[in-house]
Amino acid sequence: MLFRIAGDMLHVASRLILAFRIRKSKNCVGISCKTQELYMIVFLTRYLDLFAYFISFYNVFMKVAYLLFTGYLIYMMRFSKIYRQTYDAKGDSFPYWKYLLGPCLLLALIFTSDYNALDILLTYSLFLEAVAFVPQLDMMRKMKEVENLTSHYVFCLGAYRLFYIFEWTSKFMNNEHISWISVSAGIIQIVLYADFFYYYILAKLSNKPNVALPI
Repeated sequence: MLFRIAGDMLHVASRLILAFRIRKSKNCVGISCKTQELYMIVFLTRYLDLFAYFISFYNVFMKVAYLLFTGYLIYMMRFSKIYRQTYDAKGDSFPYWKYLLGPCLLLALIFTSDYNALDILLTYSLFLEAVAFVPQLDMMRKMKEVENLTSHYVFCLGAYRLFYIFEWTSKFMNNEHISWISVSAGIIQIVLYADFFYYYILAKLSNKPNVALPI
C-alpha cells in the first residue's frame, strides 16, 4: 500500500511540475500534447467505474484529480491564448491514432479477463497507458535535449509506474492477487523510460540542469 501511495504522489507531482513548468516559462516548448491526450483517454476509459461503484474517498479524489489536471494541461496547450502559440504541433507529430489506439484495443479484446464493457475498457486503458509516453519520447528525441523542469516531470511520471511495480512485487511475495495484464503493461512502460532514466541520472550526477539525449 505504501508503494502505491508513493506512486500516486509521484503521478500527481508529475502533472503539478508540468503545469508549473508551462506557467513559469510561459511556453509549451518540448511538451507533447498528444501524450496528455492519450492519458486523458486512459483515464476516461479506466475511471468509468466511478459511476458503477464506490471504493473509497481517496480513490475518488485521485481519479478526479488526474482527470482535472490532465484536462487543464490539454486546455493550456490547445486553447489558451497565452500558451497555445508556443505549442510545437509539427514537432509533436507522432500518429498515435494509427499506431497506438487500434493495436491497444485489439490487445484488450484478446486479453481482457471478462467480456463486459467496463473490463474491456479497463484492459484497454492498461495497454494504452503503457505506450502513452511514446509521443513525448518521440518529441524529446527530435529535440535531443530536455529542459530541467520537463526532465523532472518525465522522471516522476516514470518513477510512479516503477513504484507500482514494487507494489505488485510485494503483493506477489505475500501471495496476494495481482493482475498480470497490469504487471506486463507496467514493465513495458518502464522499458520505454529506461533510456531516459539513464541519461537523467547521468545529468544530475554531473550537476547539469538539462538532460542530453543521444542522437
